[in-house]
Amino acid sequence: MRKILFIAAFFLLIFSATSVQAASGCCKIIKETAVYEITAFQEVYMTMQSEDCDKQKGPNTEVTFEEGKVASADSKSCEDATGTTGESQPSKPIAPQLQVSLPGFEKFSDVTCDNPEVICEIPWIAEYIKAFYNYGLAIIGILSVIVMMIGGIIRITAGGNNAQISHGNQYIKGSILGIIFAFCSYSILFLLNPNLTILKPINVSYFGKIDLPEGFSEVINGSESSNNDSPTPQGCPDASQIIPITTSSTGAASITAEEKVWLAGSVTEFKKVVKIAQEKYGIKIRIASALRSYEHQTRLWNAALKKYGSEKAARQWVAKPSCNSPHVRGVAVDAYPVPENNTNVTKLQNAFKEAGWIRYCKEYWHFQIPGAPPQVPCSP
Repeated sequence: MRKILFIAAFFLLIFSATSVQAASGCCKIIKETAVYEITAFQEVYMTMQSEDCDKQKGPNTEVTFEEGKVASADSKSCEDATGTTGESQPSKPIAPQLQVSLPGFEKFSDVTCDNPEVICEIPWIAEYIKAFYNYGLAIIGILSVIVMMIGGIIRITAGGNNAQISHGNQYIKGSILGIIFAFCSYSILFLLNPNLTILKPINVSYFGKIDLPEGFSEVINGSESSNNDSPTPQGCPDASQIIPITTSSTGAASITAEEKVWLAGSVTEFKKVVKIAQEKYGIKIRIASALRSYEHQTRLWNAALKKYGSEKAARQWVAKPSCNSPHVRGVAVDAYPVPENNTNVTKLQNAFKEAGWIRYCKEYWHFQIPGAPPQVPCSP
């Protein structure tokens, strides 16, 4: 029992001694000094272990440790271990590690992309194909020699038997042809198509900043969002532009909108959709929502705030009150096919698309008249 405890304690001691090691890094030391009643701060950077950095702490000294970094040559900053600061460190793709190594292939080459204006070339796949090809040649060469030896043994032990001698010759001829084809494969590929022998690297380009055009309306989980939300109903459609809508005036099968009003221009554009839907696709349209007053949109917004608890969550489902909102401007409609099924939904979307309307990508029922943002059409 004592031997077992002694052995366990021995291994535990070795494990503790080898596994518990302080991390190395850059230690930033800020020391406060007073000279003739003037307080000054001295800042220095040093490469040391984390525990040594902690020992530098004192009543007038503060330290900050950055693991994995080293102090610069002038002791005025922390740098990456490569010798460059983190901000100017060039992009260095991480080379893959082979789970099954190939004989003769040690590692992939290092790639550093330090110039955004130059295409970064990554040759790893080409290097792997080349290593695999060389490995294949070696395997074929070894197998060919073995087959040739088998053929020779058959000939030697044939004892004058012509059939056995011929059988051994076939082995030898096959091994020789295998070696010829293997080592001439490069020339064969080059004659067929020279591009087959050129192992090109993968070209990776940097992506630049893309500015969205003004008036672009972002879609979040199917709801609408605008960067120009107006806190007051200024610039909303006036009463002279608003007309009541009925099934007869629009050609719709039914209207269930709370506020059965619309802009005159929108009704004209909508009649084009109704005509295509009925004559080409044989479906009718139900209007669920059209123009909403600013007050109506405010009620929907307040209800969403109460339900979801935050403006961010509410905005995923309801547009914030704004005269830039398509429904408040009167340029949008929520419509459904009658009867409603997947096939008719696709027909309805095609009808709106052919009439020039634009659909929100994540709301299959929301359509906007031509010219109304977002100018990102969905398909269909």
